[in-house]
Amino acid sequence: MFRFSLRELILTTLVVALALGWALERRQSQWLARQLTVIEIEARQSHVAIKLLHDDLERIEQALAPHGLALAWSKDLRPSLEALPR
Repeated sequence: MFRFSLRELILTTLVVALALGWALERRQSQWLARQLTVIEIEARQSHVAIKLLHDDLERIEQALAPHGLALAWSKDLRPSLEALPR
């Protein structure tokens, strides 16, 4: 039968705890890196969508102007049409 001293058991416990802690930290770090990549991609996509929306709104406003109309925005950011003063 094996006999281990208290010092050997404590050292083994310490080594296992350090290895487990390192592995968990590495796993969390990799997960966070993947999450950051996903968030960066979503931010770029949102930026592009906002730019396209802004461009579309400019085209709509330019198309309405010859007809004497303009977009008006309410406090809750809902658009409506209003007549331009003549």
